[in-house]
Amino acid sequence: LDLKSGGPIVRDRKTFGMRYSCVFRESGAKLKGTVHKRFYFDGRGKTPTFCLDFEAHDSLVTAMAGTPPDGKLGVRPPRSENLVVLYEETGGKLTRMWLKPDTDKLGLDPTAGEELLKRTDTYKAFEEKIKELRGGSLGEIIFNNYHQIPSVG
Repeated sequence: LDLKSGGPIVRDRKTFGMRYSCVFRESGAKLKGTVHKRFYFDGRGKTPTFCLDFEAHDSLVTAMAGTPPDGKLGVRPPRSENLVVLYEETGGKLTRMWLKPDTDKLGLDPTAGEELLKRTDTYKAFEEKIKELRGGSLGEIIFNNYHQIPSVG
């Protein structure tokens, strides 16, 4: 779902499958997705858990705008895309997600920490969405800046 409008970006499972089949087929082995930062909003009991991720997608190939999502009428050249994505988890499954472009590229900035991000309009908009879905409560929040965590491989 688009965070601003609330409208669907991908309208159903069939379209979702066609889009991501195209992404993985056309992007190939060069496709790289990275989560640079994450806010984890813990859910207890039947309360959904949320993750707000600052993501970078490199060598991303998708269908041309305005064409079927399977890419049969052409694809866009490889590109990089920076997104802020809110994932909702219920019962061990991702149930919904909301997207917003990371126009300020804060996910890429290793020095942009928790306090700075919480002051941004982007964070505040996602925080409001979580409060709306949870009846006003954010619950426990855990922040990770993965720029500061060594990785293996």
